[in-house]
Amino acid sequence: MRHLFLFGLLLAAPLCAQRGPTGAEFPSDLRQFLGLTEDQVTRFLAANDAHERWAVERMDRLWAVRAEIDREEIDEETAREQMDANAIAVRYHA
Repeated sequence: MRHLFLFGLLLAAPLCAQRGPTGAEFPSDLRQFLGLTEDQVTRFLAANDAHERWAVERMDRLWAVRAEIDREEIDEETAREQMDANAIAVRYHA
């Protein structure tokens, strides 16, 4: 089993040469076409990774706010004297 793992690492090593922290790979054909240096590719991948992390954080916050709003709307519906089952179901589904 350990031999298989080491073999997998040996196969994957060349693929990691131009990958950013998130595993994004910069196409070598594009690098050659644009005439980018190794440092430029590294900085590009780092900037791309930073943007990806920022976007994920923003999306997480968006979903947290949406869940909070949904929870408040559900609480409002269930606090009514005459509860509307459809209104509650729509809010749970959203």
